[in-house]
Amino acid sequence: MAGVALHLIIAATVAKANAAAGLVSQNTFDQILKHRNDGGCPAKWFYTYDAFIAAAKAFPGFATTGDTATRKREIAAFLAQTSHETTGN
Repeated sequence: MAGVALHLIIAATVAKANAAAGLVSQNTFDQILKHRNDGGCPAKWFYTYDAFIAAAKAFPGFATTGDTATRKREIAAFLAQTSHETTGN
């Protein structure tokens, strides 16, 4: 029984870790943050899709609470702020 419980916990953790990847495609990410690699961005080349997914996985509560629309709004708010800070306005 303990093995089954552990398996379910691991499966739930992996599902949460992949939540952001399932809600935002790389193409969408690239369109939202299209100025992130411009010369005016002090963090040029820092904001990559892979880094976004890795960061989302590091914070299991990010974009994992509520229905799909709520989770998408949380990601959108984060990316909007990131876009603003990378000269995307």
